[in-house]
Amino acid sequence: MESKPDKRKIYKADGIIRLAELGDLEVLVLETAGAFGNDDHAKESFDNSKGMFALLAMLETVADHYKFAPIEEFRKLKLYFVQPSSRQ
Repeated sequence: MESKPDKRKIYKADGIIRLAELGDLEVLVLETAGAFGNDDHAKESFDNSKGMFALLAMLETVADHYKFAPIEEFRKLKLYFVQPSSRQ
């Protein structure tokens, strides 16, 4: 019996940057709140929350990939979340 992926746990970012030389690890996630000039503040807030969870998932993946790395190396780690917004 083949199991189907749980669609509630699938995350679809608007954009991702991966480093091929590091085993395709994700280092940047992009979330946009719609088309240019769109001022949907509720969507911006929701995407901000989604971005934080994406960063946590990215951090977990890096930790799983480099499970024997010293904690000092993880302190140097930089993962990025980009969310363009019209807010000042």
